[in-house]
Amino acid sequence: TFPHFSFDHIAHFPQQPVCIMKLQIFNDKQEIALHVAQKIASLIQTNDEKQKPTVLCLPTGSTPIPIYKELIKMHQNESLSFKNVFTFNLDEYFPMKHNNSQSYHYYMKNHFFDHIDIPEDHVNVPSGELDIGDYVSYCQEYEKKIRDLGGLDLALLGIGRTGHIGFNEPASEKDDRTRLVVLAHKTRKDAKDAFGGLNNVPLKAVTMGIGSILDSRNIIIVATGENKAEIVSKALEDETIPPEQCPAKFLREHPNCDFLVDKVASELLKQNQTPWLTTDLVHFTWNSDMAKRALVWLSEKTGKTIFQLTDEDFHQNQLTTLVQYYNNDVDTMCQEIFDDILYRIDTHTNSLLPINPEEKVLIMSPHPDDDVISCGNTLLTLINRRRGKNMTVAYQTSGCNAVSTDELKDHLRFTQMSARALKMEEKEPMIREVVSSIKNNSIQENDLIRELKANVRKSEAVNALESLGLDESDAVFLDMPFYYRKGKVLLDEDYNLIVDLFNKVKPDHIFIAGDLSDPHGTHGLCYLAIQEALKRYRQQGSDVRKCWLYRGAWQEYPIAEASVFVPSSKKTLDRKIYAIYKHGSQNLSPMFPGEDSREFWERARDRNMATAKKLSDLGLPSFYAVEAFYVCNELPSV
Repeated sequence: TFPHFSFDHIAHFPQQPVCIMKLQIFNDKQEIALHVAQKIASLIQTNDEKQKPTVLCLPTGSTPIPIYKELIKMHQNESLSFKNVFTFNLDEYFPMKHNNSQSYHYYMKNHFFDHIDIPEDHVNVPSGELDIGDYVSYCQEYEKKIRDLGGLDLALLGIGRTGHIGFNEPASEKDDRTRLVVLAHKTRKDAKDAFGGLNNVPLKAVTMGIGSILDSRNIIIVATGENKAEIVSKALEDETIPPEQCPAKFLREHPNCDFLVDKVASELLKQNQTPWLTTDLVHFTWNSDMAKRALVWLSEKTGKTIFQLTDEDFHQNQLTTLVQYYNNDVDTMCQEIFDDILYRIDTHTNSLLPINPEEKVLIMSPHPDDDVISCGNTLLTLINRRRGKNMTVAYQTSGCNAVSTDELKDHLRFTQMSARALKMEEKEPMIREVVSSIKNNSIQENDLIRELKANVRKSEAVNALESLGLDESDAVFLDMPFYYRKGKVLLDEDYNLIVDLFNKVKPDHIFIAGDLSDPHGTHGLCYLAIQEALKRYRQQGSDVRKCWLYRGAWQEYPIAEASVFVPSSKKTLDRKIYAIYKHGSQNLSPMFPGEDSREFWERARDRNMATAKKLSDLGLPSFYAVEAFYVCNELPSV
């Protein structure tokens, strides 16, 4: 297990306050949730004993949901009472009706307040329903309520990808109080999926200010998931960014501020990327994996291949202890690490892929296009070497949410025009009615529309597989229920679908999406569902030989972390791109592209070619493109 890591950052930043924020790294978000819930419960119980109210500042979003779940369990199972707790939420959109499903009033009732015994008049969530001219006095009164209760005992916070806290966007100031603000375009863009388009996202919001938050006696910031790794690194370590551009930095000078992150959110911190530069080298312990990371880093930093590195390169870049670890024999070190990476490259003479056609291969794809985007080259390699035998591709969700109504209209119009030729005249009026409703913007999302959109994705997936050499019979569409469930909560019926699939296929090798930075977190939920299903499958006495984690749609495995590299030619990459093109609903203007402006085929091409170049730059063989995998037996925690 990944050990807890804690230290106080005492680093000076240009024109910035000294950072005394305490960083703690946990295995996963569940560990963080339990830790924070226990801390809040202890605070409540201590104040109850003193007959004092507990005053909390609470956030919304996906990050605090596991924390709220733990607190609810403590209330239900351990008699934790919230009767003497007062809560003040950080923010709310404006304008926004309280009963709107995107309202933070709605969120807090659904995820927390309706499940505990907190009195209704103890709950304070900023209102988005007032006239704009009333907000100056309203915000002043919001602050007064907090002061009258003795101030905040604890502010629980998340951090946005721009470094914003609440809706304190870049350009916010340290002394800002509760106020109405204009939302940054990036913040609105992040929210557009939830609102059904950017034009539906409010332009303004009411938020507690940085000054209001700094007044809290204790602060906890939580960041979880790979998509927060970049902003965690910037907030803690980037000396070039002033607090005005990354408001979370204002909190570094608070005397009682804990920054809690999970393992994947901490990945880009220097202590993880280059621990030999941030640790006391006298007590630093080298091993072969760390040595490989350091050598790859040094090669990239100096612009030299592995065998071009000299003793001076190591000594001048604080790697003297690494040289000593190899008994001052740089040549042997470089040879061993070069050979280690070289052996991880799959070739006909060094076949690392499961090419035995008697071994059953199962490819799990969160959405109907992740398989070809992330491992299309490898799929082609396996199909060619195995002649397509014993290969199954399982699509975990329908992906219907990513099909626009305009895209659906185009597919239905073709069906309408083809109705007579296909002897389906009786269906033509119904199809024409749906097409007309879409054109008039009067269509309502319902089970029929969702099923039609799902069929768009399914047909695209089958077309893509056929372009690679597999058949429709090799595809399985699980259509996992969590995808439609409110809050996207995984339940037994989701796990059982996968267990049943395992029992049917009896896979020896499973390929699983390991890039968890997709905008809606579907990849992460699909991963957790497989992890639990594998556990249950093994409890039945069955097992899987290897799990192959792939990335590509949202990120790639670093050279030093990958277990296997699968190279490909330009012709193979072109066939992969062609298969991605078969997913027409996701080309040109996909509904959920994330922050990357490139199309998915461009991302896949660029990442695969970049991995090939990195290997070549190390002095390893040159390839046109390379896909990287992390191979394991037990899935790592996320």
